Amino acid sequence: MASVTQAVAQRYSCRDFIPDKVPDEALLREILTKASRASSDGNTQPWRMYVLSGAAKDAVVDAVQKSNLREAVSEYHNYPDQKASSHIVYDDAELTKKTNERMQHFRKTIYSQRRKVCGEMLYKSINVAKEDLPGKLQQLQKNGSFFNAPVGIIVTLDRMFDRCGWGNVGMYLATFALLCEEAGLSTCFQGYFGVNHAAVEKVITQMDPETEVIWCGIAVGYANQEHPINSWRTERAKIDEYAHFISKL
Repeated sequence: MASVTQAVAQRYSCRDFIPDKVPDEALLREILTKASRASSDGNTQPWRMYVLSGAAKDAVVDAVQKSNLREAVSEYHNYPDQKASSHIVYDDAELTKKTNERMQHFRKTIYSQRRKVCGEMLYKSINVAKEDLPGKLQQLQKNGSFFNAPVGIIVTLDRMFDRCGWGNVGMYLATFALLCEEAGLSTCFQGYFGVNHAAVEKVITQMDPETEVIWCGIAVGYANQEHPINSWRTERAKIDEYAHFISKL
């Protein structure tokens, strides 16, 4: 059994799974139940999980793959430079203006640079050249199949929650990922399903789009260790780049 430290160190975004090696539903229920102990502000627990397999997962995959990716628009900014149908707004008009101006310069920031390097490593692992736009698009669209994972999860939260609620769901998802590692399962969290939310909402009738917003999908299963796309790992920022230890002001 992996320790927490080991689970954190070995977790990565798996982008190719063994499709016919299906996790037991009892195991998934156990992991999802354990993850509910994640911290949430006021114990609100605003997460909702739609666990898909078999025909249900196939129906979602089919709907997403048939949708027009060029016309799909996320309801929120997955990245500051990503097209979205909403905007960041604060009560302070000047803060709203400054934040939106900063978003226009996202590609000049260290955050964008990290994303760029991540993408370069991904495409290099599968021999897709920088200028090969069709090859990149083909890989991007594999998100829609949950990367062949036998289980796909659609994550939503209630629309009444603002940024804190999203953070609470994030803590649940991080806990879920580590518990999966402990159980020998791999995961990949996918904003792709937030972009294609309209296609998903038409299929999952148990979901209420008026009260729920899709944050992401999660591919869950056993990793195909032979596929080169699972062979690389991202680098992380040094602690002094993000942590400030302060004893005197």
